Amino acid sequence: MKKKILFYVFVLMIGFSILPKAYALTLNSATDLSGGASITSEDENKNVLIKYGAKTLKIDEADPSASKDGRPGGSAWLGFKITKPTDASADAIYWNLDADGTKSKIKKFSDYADDGHSNELSAWSGISFDRIYEAMMAGNDTISRKWIFDWDNDGKEDQTFTVEIKLSDITLNNSTGSKIYPLSELGSVRLLNPTSATLSNDKSNFVTVKYNDKFSLEWVAKDDSIDRPVDGWWVGLEITAPAGYDSNATFKTRRNDGEYSDPYKFVDEKDDGKDVMSAWVLINEEYLRNNETITFDFVFDWNNDGEYEQTITEIIPTANVTIKKDGEVVDPNKVEEPSDDTEVPNTFDGIALYFGFGMISLIGLVGCVLLFRKKMLNK
Repeated sequence: MKKKILFYVFVLMIGFSILPKAYALTLNSATDLSGGASITSEDENKNVLIKYGAKTLKIDEADPSASKDGRPGGSAWLGFKITKPTDASADAIYWNLDADGTKSKIKKFSDYADDGHSNELSAWSGISFDRIYEAMMAGNDTISRKWIFDWDNDGKEDQTFTVEIKLSDITLNNSTGSKIYPLSELGSVRLLNPTSATLSNDKSNFVTVKYNDKFSLEWVAKDDSIDRPVDGWWVGLEITAPAGYDSNATFKTRRNDGEYSDPYKFVDEKDDGKDVMSAWVLINEEYLRNNETITFDFVFDWNNDGEYEQTITEIIPTANVTIKKDGEVVDPNKVEEPSDDTEVPNTFDGIALYFGFGMISLIGLVGCVLLFRKKMLNK
């Protein structure tokens, strides 16, 4: 008898653990704040989709008062309003999930509710060049962001709101109202070394150069006149400015999603008498040894409005690269480190950083001097 009772208790415990909650939250839909959204929902508003069609968006200045989450500058914004269920917990929480799987910190609804409306929250999704670029590089044709709510703070998802807009439906204007995306008459690219690669979307906002086929690079001596500041193996492009570009146009660079460089003026880097710039990327032995893929971005603000409207991306799988010197194949594992007097100028495409024994010796000398001084003072 005792065993039977224990068995029934066990069955009941399992049953209660898989049964839905004893009460159902009264879930609300969303209210569009940007205009033009199609709002659909499933399962009594458990999953709400806010989908935008063709939309012209303007990049705003920072607007911290727009909501408790704020709207930092450099983006255009799609917004909607969420109303908390009347039977939700005072400790309701939520978080965001981007299309690439990036999850935000967990936030308490009451901390981010709109001023004067404790049961409402204005939610904003930023549309910027970076987000468009990230979507395109990931092979997505849509930018999306999801808000996930745990209304009774029991560790379970109660409701989701998803904002979606297709890249092809976005027109982006800068803060003065001038169109900056999509554009089709921006800087153009010509391959220098190697001369074979897949060049896509030339003259557009986002140009890609993919070196998918195997190729070899011959060692070359440094040549400051064409912005190759060290000896080595270089991949090169020629970038021609668009007609009517601003004389103060600038560009920045970054490697493998790192930090952007400081801006460089295009006119300072272009070839004399031409509106053309040689853009070289050093293929480091370190990357070759590890068969790493190099992704290198040149981003341009051709009209000097503060928005970098063109990104030219080189994608170089180093597993496809064979390096040579005097026609002979070189093993990257046997490449000698540069001597201590090697000078590497900090130019926009001088990517390798070399630390020679000279620096180590200098640090050691300073240490010895300090130690000697300490001993003299202690006498």
